[in-house]
Amino acid sequence: MQVNSRKMYHFNSPKSHQEIWTIDNEFIVDDNYNASLVDKALKHDYRIKIKDETPALSSVLRYNYKTDFENVSIKHMKMFLEDSMRMLHEANIALRELALEEFRRKYHPELPSRYSSIWVCNKAGLKYWEKTFNSDVKDEDKRDLFKLDLTGTLFKTSDEFLPEFGQSYKSIYETADKYWEPNFKDKHDEKKAEYLFKGKVRVLEKVDYTNMK
Repeated sequence: MQVNSRKMYHFNSPKSHQEIWTIDNEFIVDDNYNASLVDKALKHDYRIKIKDETPALSSVLRYNYKTDFENVSIKHMKMFLEDSMRMLHEANIALRELALEEFRRKYHPELPSRYSSIWVCNKAGLKYWEKTFNSDVKDEDKRDLFKLDLTGTLFKTSDEFLPEFGQSYKSIYETADKYWEPNFKDKHDEKKAEYLFKGKVRVLEKVDYTNMK
């Protein structure tokens, strides 16, 4: 839908587009804008790299499944598992986003792409999304909350309609209609609503979300 001066909220990662998130700044979100979550997943280097490798660990990192894991130290195995989990998480995001985008381009090219739009939420969802983004993360990784004035194309869907991680590309694609063609008549938690926006953005204020708790 088209909106004019709609007030919405955005949680911005401290590692993403910091130069534009200043009070009273105006900018345009169009096809040249890179959504940080999607961009990061699609450009992720999926090779596991660990410093101070032992010969046994080097063999593991080359995906030699006949490696004698008993020769790999607990320290290096822990590092290997942590890196593997990170890689799997990013790979799941990339697979999901590729399938969702293929479906959107084929059936709903008029809707904002997750590749090149900004994610926003309404006031009702602030507590839910603050907990989702900022729980169990280091202070330096916590997201800043901004109140925005939006004029352009706004698409409403829900976190509930995103495909689950671990599915095949085919399964994600076949269920992508739930995200791009949301049915809010079914049981739906409004707090989990998310929006994709393209158009003109004005940053109104940085919000202290500690007052929401």
